[in-house]
Amino acid sequence: MLCKSFCKTLEECKQMKIGYARVSTQDRKLDLQLRALKKAGCQKIFREKVSGFSRQRLEFQRMLDQIRPGDVIIVWKLDRPASPALYP
Repeated sequence: MLCKSFCKTLEECKQMKIGYARVSTQDRKLDLQLRALKKAGCQKIFREKVSGFSRQRLEFQRMLDQIRPGDVIIVWKLDRPASPALYP
């Protein structure tokens, strides 16, 4: 049985859209990213305010720990989840 959303197949119903939003400083706002992620259909959004050079991305790691096969991760810009500091 399919869910009551817009799923066309059973596989689509199992798939979850997960968003990740990050700003680099405490005084910046996530509003623009959050609106875009909600508009894209994200059912769950992980958000954090942390510098791009910080290796401590607790929400990003939490998101990675919770994703399942078939889930889709959506970000507002490709620079949000990564930075040179994450590479050895």
